[in-house]
Amino acid sequence: MSNFIFKKPRDLGGILSDTFLYIRQNYISLGKPILYFVVPFYVVQAFILQEYSSGLFDSISEIGTTSASFNSLFGWEYFLNLILSMVAVSALSVITLKHFKLTSSGKENDLEHITSGIFPLIVWMGLLFIVIYLSITIGFFLFIIPGIYIAIKLSFTPAIFILEKKDIFDSMKRSWEISKGFWWITFALLIVIYFMVYFASLAVGLPIGLIYAFAFDGGLVESSSGVFSTIISILTALSSVITTGFYAAMHIAFALHFYNIDERKEGGNLRSRIEGLSD
Repeated sequence: MSNFIFKKPRDLGGILSDTFLYIRQNYISLGKPILYFVVPFYVVQAFILQEYSSGLFDSISEIGTTSASFNSLFGWEYFLNLILSMVAVSALSVITLKHFKLTSSGKENDLEHITSGIFPLIVWMGLLFIVIYLSITIGFFLFIIPGIYIAIKLSFTPAIFILEKKDIFDSMKRSWEISKGFWWITFALLIVIYFMVYFASLAVGLPIGLIYAFAFDGGLVESSSGVFSTIISILTALSSVITTGFYAAMHIAFALHFYNIDERKEGGNLRSRIEGLSD
């Protein structure tokens, strides 16, 4: 990447602007592995979600039957959708952060190099997310605020796991330590990114929801042809793909913020030690 400095101090605006600059300069090399290894999960998930929604609507008339209601809520579609969602999120995280690591190191960021050895990393990333979610959930049970505090303190864990090749708990420990003194700017970055993801999801999801609501009211959802359901599934998959781009941006932003803090805390100290040796 020409004229792009990875390891330098940045304020909040600099992190956000450089995030989208990175995406503009690398959208082809980053988009290709996401298209091949992440988007298919969202497409399958969209069709399963459509099947799940149809079954849920069908059970409304049987709401008095406890077993029918339970099966419609927690059937095989629900659990398969949950698994696919976790795999898609883990794959997106690994691919985005590995692309960032290769690019920041000046190495080839083509499809072959990005996808080399990613499957064990996806499994470990999934386990990492489970550990983080459990930690945050425990914090939320302690009157919410501890959960928010823990979420911010552990927000660098996925980036550290890939960029520094640490194990799960060492990555969590490193994230906890490096965020010291930078909690508020990290909190602000997370809020801004999540608002971007939220409004992007709303922009593409609201029209689909309105179409589905009118169709359900008009009886199109129950039509035997299934054409309408297929169209809705395709539109849902498309909205997931668009939202995926913003989740990738979130990982890039936190990777840049990690380098920002690392440079402020440890880069300056290292330069001081080098200058001291040269005196």
